[in-house]
Amino acid sequence: MQQKESVEVHNKANLRRLFKAGRYHLTMGLRKVDEKNWLTIDDNYHQLKAELLTGSKSKVLQCLPGSESACLEVLEVVLDFLIEKWPNVFERFGANNNFVRNNKTGEEFNLDEDLPLEVAARLVAEDLNVLEESGEDYILTASATCFPIGWSLEEKIGSPIDSLHKSVPGWKKEIGNSVKKYFKRMKPSNSMERSSFFVQTSPTLFHPEPLPTSAATTLKVADLIIRHEKQTFRRLPKSRAILFTVRTFMHSLVDLGAEDLENFAAAVRAWPDEMAFYKGRGFWGPVALGYCDETKESQKVNAGMSGGGAIGPCLALDLSDM
Repeated sequence: MQQKESVEVHNKANLRRLFKAGRYHLTMGLRKVDEKNWLTIDDNYHQLKAELLTGSKSKVLQCLPGSESACLEVLEVVLDFLIEKWPNVFERFGANNNFVRNNKTGEEFNLDEDLPLEVAARLVAEDLNVLEESGEDYILTASATCFPIGWSLEEKIGSPIDSLHKSVPGWKKEIGNSVKKYFKRMKPSNSMERSSFFVQTSPTLFHPEPLPTSAATTLKVADLIIRHEKQTFRRLPKSRAILFTVRTFMHSLVDLGAEDLENFAAAVRAWPDEMAFYKGRGFWGPVALGYCDETKESQKVNAGMSGGGAIGPCLALDLSDM
């Protein structure tokens, strides 16, 4: 299926949490979930997900035999959240409350017949992943991932968590065991979130192909998009599975304010060589970092011309919390 390229670029996420200067350390970087904003709805993402789930279902939705109970519980917790937060948008109806309606889109789903994880995925902007315990490990047993970056769901379904992250430099040596131990201790009342980012050269959200790694000669700064993932982890109380959600935001590099550009450049330069290769810095780095440096220098010039006062028109975006 041909994915639309005219995806809206979002700027509402808090980037100041995303870019960390100083010496690089691979950590989980967890913080408490903001429960009232755990899940989101979005018109543009909804349309894209609907197209992918209809036209390329096997590429974006996989549920292994045995994951049915966990997937049903995912749908239950998603519906509970949505109906409580947006009671005028989402409602259950029918003799046994076995239908759900999205009043914003007009869609209706039969909870007795439709795949639970697919229904949940069609209702929210997030990708939804189910990790279930198997011995000392956790396995990806079900996933509705419409917006992957550099990986294929068809290849990864059924994989243990180390295999899912085998391309991440330092994963197994530095944090792999810590992540699994954390999951085993995790309680339903202690949901957490973290952030991650990549840089890509188009606003394409469905991006299973690996990121390019070699320098580009025709790349322009206007092509650069910061892909920001807000990831949450939640223990499901009945099945004991881990629900891993991913909300993807897209930011044009040229729309970032001066402070965010400076923090971005510092974070990117702090990556060790292996992480820089994994993130594709060799491809987009010269253009992106060159732009950041030029912007910083122009700010200094403007400050000098104004006698150290205000720096002309404010470049900062409204980067309020999600």
